[in-house]
Amino acid sequence: MSHRTRSPARHELERLAEDKSPQGIARLKKAYLRVLSDLPEPYSGQLAHAATSGELEALVQALFERGRRIRFKVKQTFRGPKDDFIEVWSDFSECGFYFQTGETYLVYARRDRDQRLLATGGCTSRTKRLSDAGDDLAYLFFYEKGGAESLRLNGFVTSNEEDLPWARIWDGVLHPVHDVVVALKSERELRYTSPDREGRFVFDGIAPGEYNLSVFDLGYPGQPNLLQGPKAVDMRANGCANEVLVVPPKSVPVHGPAN
Repeated sequence: MSHRTRSPARHELERLAEDKSPQGIARLKKAYLRVLSDLPEPYSGQLAHAATSGELEALVQALFERGRRIRFKVKQTFRGPKDDFIEVWSDFSECGFYFQTGETYLVYARRDRDQRLLATGGCTSRTKRLSDAGDDLAYLFFYEKGGAESLRLNGFVTSNEEDLPWARIWDGVLHPVHDVVVALKSERELRYTSPDREGRFVFDGIAPGEYNLSVFDLGYPGQPNLLQGPKAVDMRANGCANEVLVVPPKSVPVHGPAN
């Protein structure tokens, strides 16, 4: 799974919310003002005037649904409006992203349901600290410089079919396989690579067209022992593809007593 920094704020606020006394309510309000210093209206006004634990609990729910606003100074935009500054929201759940002042990030943001706010997170997007975003920066290089050959094919190799529906959502698998070779073949070329420890493989700089994706045992291409495929993949212009390949789990050798 991709690494992300989780917010410690939610756990602290939940702990303070256990104290229902007037002093506890006052401490909780101060904690909100400290953590959410840029809280917009109407939430900031509601926070300032909340007098009971019930009012604060309702505000907690609303804030957790909306999340926290982060303002970025934009150094480069790859897709979307060319603004000098943007505001992005991230929620307080375990999938929220806790941004740290002074760090530089590669942010994947999308509009919310009302198309008013940009939102991001750590579970369903590839938002990362820039120093952790090597694979994505490679793709963006091809996106800007590669012309027609700027597509990406990435995915995972797993030993369990239960990973199929989740890999595209969580960007990872629970049963990764890395000691194999993934081959990508077209009428023009043949490429192959091995997945990383998380089972992920990447092919960058691909031209649009029809390809076959296969998984072989180690030793390929000298010893082409096919484990999965070939699977047809249609690479469309201005896009990328994500594939999950399931291979049989390798049997564990059983050793009898030495003679």
